[in-house]
Amino acid sequence: MLVLSISALRRLGAEANFTGLLFANLVELIGMGAPGTGTSFARAVGDCMTDTQREYKTEQGQNDDLLLHGDRVYLRRPTMRDARSVFHWERDDEVWRYDPHRPHSRTMAEFLPAFERNYVNGNGRQFWFIIEDEQRIPIGTITYFNIDNRMGRVEIGLGLGEKTRWGKGYGPDAIAVLTRYLLSMPNIVRVYAETALANRPARRAFAKVGFVEVGQIFDPRSTGDPWMLLEMWQPQPQPQAQ
Repeated sequence: MLVLSISALRRLGAEANFTGLLFANLVELIGMGAPGTGTSFARAVGDCMTDTQREYKTEQGQNDDLLLHGDRVYLRRPTMRDARSVFHWERDDEVWRYDPHRPHSRTMAEFLPAFERNYVNGNGRQFWFIIEDEQRIPIGTITYFNIDNRMGRVEIGLGLGEKTRWGKGYGPDAIAVLTRYLLSMPNIVRVYAETALANRPARRAFAKVGFVEVGQIFDPRSTGDPWMLLEMWQPQPQPQAQ
């Protein structure tokens, strides 16, 4: 396990320099603390990155300084410090109960390279935000993808990983913030989402901010259970009274 973990962290960049202390405590750091409470792992990952690596990430066009703010939540770009929280959320069966084909890494060593590649650096097709509550504590993720500038549409997906925050309005607020941001883009006029028909909490969250249920669809990822298509369009300007 120690060898695998070191190899994974080395893949964060060829220039990573490990101190003797990090070697000695690596396994302990990876296993410490619940998401949102322990900082040792986050510090270890951050300290392994050189200035060159940090500059490289910024140059990827992710706009690391982008911060969106709603009534209760903040949306910011992911960093390697979020890896442990997202790893924990992805492994929670209750969080993903409506989507059996969720992303799943068996170990942190397997997860870290994929997290850096997809969440932090971005693959150019899907873009992620970390959702934070009023105290700036990470509580989940929200993403947009399937961008179609020709048709003016984009898909979004929500994952509220901290179950203690369920049913308290954080999900709808995050959806509203991201939707407002996307509809401010020059070519986007429609934001849509797909969720399991049985996922009533998600359907309520989208409905609260104005998404309309278009109808049932077939989702090839599911086991044949129906899914629901929801959408919101860019409001049309009202003609001025003469």
